[in-house]
This record gives sequence, C-alpha cells and structure tokens, in this order.
Amino acid sequence: MAKKRRKVGVPAIVGTVATADHSSLDVHPSQVQEANQYAKKLCGRELFRADGKMEASRSQVKRYVEALNRNRPEGQPRIVNFDGGYGDPT
Repeated sequence: MAKKRRKVGVPAIVGTVATADHSSLDVHPSQVQEANQYAKKLCGRELFRADGKMEASRSQVKRYVEALNRNRPEGQPRIVNFDGGYGDPT
C-alpha cells in the first residue's frame, strides 16, 4: 500500500522577511531624518518611519543595537531591546 503524501501549505509570499514594530527603539518624529541617516550608516537601510516608529526584522534590530553599543562612549550604559517583538513599550 502506497503512503499518501501530505501537502504542506506554503505562504503566499515566499522569501519575504517579516518586519515588526519595535516600540522600545522608537524615536521622536523630529529625530527621524537623523536616526535614518545613522541607521543607514550602521546597517545600510533606513529603519524608521516618518512617525518615528522603528520597522525592521529581528536580525536588523539585533545588528542595529549591536552597532549602537559598539559605538557608545566608554562608561555609558549599553542599550538593550526589551521589546522582543511583542509590543511591550518598556
């Protein structure tokens, strides 16, 4: 007796990266242009929308926070992303 193959559903959009809002890393709307320039320098991509919300994939956020921490002056505390992608505003 031949085994039946189960069909596995494939997402409609294959190859896209899921982005999420990371509210713990948001900036004020007046700081968006400067923040996007800095993000582009660090990560090669603008990560902030016009309203100041950060919209990036988890890997982009990790790369951005690591680059920020590398460039911090000696003695300043490190930045930690407590958001975790769940919309927690801390």
